[in-house]
Amino acid sequence: MKILRYFLPILLSLLAGLIGYYLGKQNSSKILQHESAWQQMDAADISFFLPFVLKYTSWENLSKEEARATLSKHIDAARVPHGDLSISSQNIHSKRYIISQWQRVATGAAIIVLGHDKENELCVALGGQRGKIVQPQGYMESYLPHEDLTGLRALGASRINGSTNTLITADNTLEDTAQREIKEEIGIDIQQKDLKLLNVSSDKNTNPILHTIAVHYVVMLQNTPELNITDTEFVKDDLQKPRWVKIKSITCNDDNCYIPNNKLPMHHETITELQRAIKKFATDSEKEKAVQVLNFHK
Repeated sequence: MKILRYFLPILLSLLAGLIGYYLGKQNSSKILQHESAWQQMDAADISFFLPFVLKYTSWENLSKEEARATLSKHIDAARVPHGDLSISSQNIHSKRYIISQWQRVATGAAIIVLGHDKENELCVALGGQRGKIVQPQGYMESYLPHEDLTGLRALGASRINGSTNTLITADNTLEDTAQREIKEEIGIDIQQKDLKLLNVSSDKNTNPILHTIAVHYVVMLQNTPELNITDTEFVKDDLQKPRWVKIKSITCNDDNCYIPNNKLPMHHETITELQRAIKKFATDSEKEKAVQVLNFHK
């Protein structure tokens, strides 16, 4: 009997792993719809088997948005084991996806980087992202939950960089996040003393388990150093083709503002924060040249 008591938990874990592996290898877009396979279990069994199902689920053919939609639709919060679950993936943002019984809050930093070119004209560093012109920005790297199925928490890491396969540690402060994003997205090293607080915004995402809080900063440089992308992990999520844009060259109509030689409209939040930065840090003569941006209201 002692031998049985010793091996029974191991056998149950192996059985759970086999069931999870089998379900995970099914069509990933339908994996969470296999109610007959596991959703009819009682709560205790679900708490035991669900982590294995999630761990072995193949998400290769799902985008981040599809994965989120599938998870939020088919996982009942009451059936998720106590606390948060973190599962690994190859294509989901940050190679992980966290499911929680509680609403999750994502905190990020967005930075208006201003500089002066050789003619001493005021410029701003901008780039394209998801059909809009935006400033450098990104989410804060936070610690993973205790119920972590990726093994990253045990290594003291927040996630794995998908392009370099290096471990990323959690940011200690939002200023650390701002420094990291500026370095990754436009290739500039700044000091924390260079960051000036502009604004804090909060947005309830359409995703039912994510609420975003963004802290906006401004950095004023005396020159316009060369811009380049130093981290290519998230091509769709990061700035593309960053460049310095003269403030006076930005044109606006009733609906949008545009930078020269680019058909993409500026994100309205970027315009709002650029307006704040100009009003607070630009000289009177620079404000006079930025009349189109400052007069834009949406």
